[in-house]
Amino acid sequence: MVFVPVGVVDLRDAFIQRFQDIYPPSGDADLSRAEWHNKIYGMTHIVIAASRYYQDTLSPDSFAWITDYFIDQLPRLLDTATEDILAEVGISLALTGQLSHPAVASIRQSLITAYDTEVRMIPSPSGSTDFARGEHRNVLALMLLIWPDQLYTGPHIDPATLDLFMPSQPVTAPEVK
Repeated sequence: MVFVPVGVVDLRDAFIQRFQDIYPPSGDADLSRAEWHNKIYGMTHIVIAASRYYQDTLSPDSFAWITDYFIDQLPRLLDTATEDILAEVGISLALTGQLSHPAVASIRQSLITAYDTEVRMIPSPSGSTDFARGEHRNVLALMLLIWPDQLYTGPHIDPATLDLFMPSQPVTAPEVK
C-alpha cells in the first residue's frame, strides 16, 4: 500500500501519549461514569482509526494496551456501558483479530439481549426508539453481529492521478449562506 503525503502532520504517537497521560489505568477510580465511558470511547476510536475505519485488520498486539484493558474491564463494561460503546469495544477486538475471544461473544450476547423485537432495534438507554437517533448504535451492533471474514479497502487512487482530485482553485460553496 502506498500512502501519499498530503501535507498533514502525523500526530498519532503524540495523541496516544497524551491520551495515556490523561487516562492512566491507575486513575480509573477517580473517573466518573461518564468520564470512564469517554475513556473507553476514545480507546475504541484509536483502534478504529488505525484500521482506516474498518478497512484493515490489525495485529492482536498492535493495541494490546487497549484490547487487554477492554477484556480486563469486561464485567464493568457489560454492567455500565451503552450498547454503542459495547459494540465499538467488540469491533475493536474484531479489528485486532480477536473475534473469537469470549469477550466478543459476551458483548454480542448483550447486544442481542438489548434488541427489542417489537420495534426491531436496540432502543437508546432512555428507551427511545427514534430511528434517526438510534441508527449509529444499531449499525454498530449489526456490524459486530455479522462481522465479515475479510475486510476490504476503499477505492485505490493512483498517486499519479491524485492531482485530478485536487481543486486548482479554492473550493467555495456560494449557495451556502
